[in-house]
Amino acid sequence: MTRTAPLSVFRTLDDVDVAGKKVLVRADLNVPMEDSKITDATRIDRILVNIHEISEKKGKVILLSHLGRPKNGPDSKNSLKPVAVEIERKLGRYVAFASDCVGEVAKSAVAAMREGDVLVLEIRDFMPQRRRTIRPSSRPWPNSATFSSTMPLHRASCACLDRRIGT
Repeated sequence: MTRTAPLSVFRTLDDVDVAGKKVLVRADLNVPMEDSKITDATRIDRILVNIHEISEKKGKVILLSHLGRPKNGPDSKNSLKPVAVEIERKLGRYVAFASDCVGEVAKSAVAAMREGDVLVLEIRDFMPQRRRTIRPSSRPWPNSATFSSTMPLHRASCACLDRRIGT
C-alpha cells in the first residue's frame, strides 16, 4: 500500500515568494500538431494561468517539456518551437526558446533571463544518454549552477501549482 501525502502539504504559488527566482515547471506540452500547427491547445491553456502568475510575481518561468519521441535523432516536426510561439501569442509577451535542456544552450538561455521572463527548454528524448538505463545521479540534466536558485515547488502536476485549477 502506497501512502500519499495530502495536497495540503505541497506548497502552492500562494505560499512562496518567487520574485527573482527561477521556477522550473515540468509541463506536459506534448500537444497534437499537423504541419507544424497546433490542433488542440488545451494543455497550453491549462498551464497559462501558472505561467502568468509566476511571471507577474517577477519569477523567472522555465518550462521544461518535450514533443513526441523521435527515434533517430533530431526531427523538426517534434520541436517545441511552435508551442513556444503559441504560448507567446496567448500570453501577449515574448517567450524565449532553447532547443535543448542541457549544456551551454540551456545554460546561456537561463543566464539571460530577467525577472518575469518565460523560457521554454526542450527535453531532447532522442539523446542517447536518455535512451539507455542509467543511474539517476549520472543523468545529463542541467547542473546546479544552471538552476542554483530554482524554486522547489511540487512538480508532479502543473495543475497542483495553482489553487484555481480543479483537475
